[in-house]
Amino acid sequence: YIHSRANSSEPTIMKLVSALNAALALSLVSPTLSENYGFAGEIYDNKADFEEFDHMTTGDRVMLVTKKAWPECQSDSRLKGDAYKCKRHIDAQLKAMQLEVPIDSIIIWTRHDRSPTNNAMVIPIDENNMCIGRSGGGIISYDFDWCVPDGPSILTNPRKIALSRKLLKPSKWSTHVAGIKDLDCDYYGDHPDLEDWHQNAHDYMGGDFENACSTADGITKYEAAKTAGSVVVPGCQQIPPIDCGGMSGVDACNMVKKHMVPYANADGKNMECWLSYAKGSRKERLIERDLDRNNVDRRSTVKIYASWNSKRVTGVPVMTGPRKTLGSD
Repeated sequence: YIHSRANSSEPTIMKLVSALNAALALSLVSPTLSENYGFAGEIYDNKADFEEFDHMTTGDRVMLVTKKAWPECQSDSRLKGDAYKCKRHIDAQLKAMQLEVPIDSIIIWTRHDRSPTNNAMVIPIDENNMCIGRSGGGIISYDFDWCVPDGPSILTNPRKIALSRKLLKPSKWSTHVAGIKDLDCDYYGDHPDLEDWHQNAHDYMGGDFENACSTADGITKYEAAKTAGSVVVPGCQQIPPIDCGGMSGVDACNMVKKHMVPYANADGKNMECWLSYAKGSRKERLIERDLDRNNVDRRSTVKIYASWNSKRVTGVPVMTGPRKTLGSD
């Protein structure tokens, strides 16, 4: 990703007055239209409220009618076609708002074979923390070739293991809010390694997740994979699709990391796991709420999703974090 912070310390002229006045006009029409143009804040439906707003200072208006999304990065072809231009546009507006708190902006590229996180298997999970795969059918896959040196090795050096998962850590929600559940899965007797895996899950995988027990069907698949052993050999190869149906996300990760792809790649990195809930799901909204309620220290961020190959913006950049509506405490 590419990351920068809008500089809020330099004295600036408020360049958004006309934009904010336009936003007010839009907000007077309907909340939906207002949101489409990227503005949040109060919706005024009577003359007294309007006159109160009309007599506010520009600074007060900025705090009240504020920007939380940049749909122009989708509607304007010049911005949509170049994520860097979109980012500069957002940074310029953040700077002009003369905010007292720094707001980060980042470009999150689609992964490619040279990404620093290209050694991670993405494991989509549902709200019960069960592996569901990309399309909901319980199948996970790895997008790139996994290249194993002629002398296959399993990483044991703590420093190399730490470097392998440096950018693939559990989220603050996972570590500060969800924590580690005290489970008593009925298969711990036969698989004590999975009990240890659950208790130390934050040391083994990254993303948003909670530990959970697999179903009997899921454990049957786990045992079969453990018996079959590695699916990779020296050389470069595609990893076949993996059936994780009935398995919890954390158990699916163990199956992949420990048994199916145990060997480090040519870059000296392990196969890592990145667990995530569906984008836009109820769970994702609950995580935002939990972070706010628990006062977890995190920065407000404008996220710009873009394709690495085309450099095109793939969605409306939206602010997330404790100040996702600018001007909030």
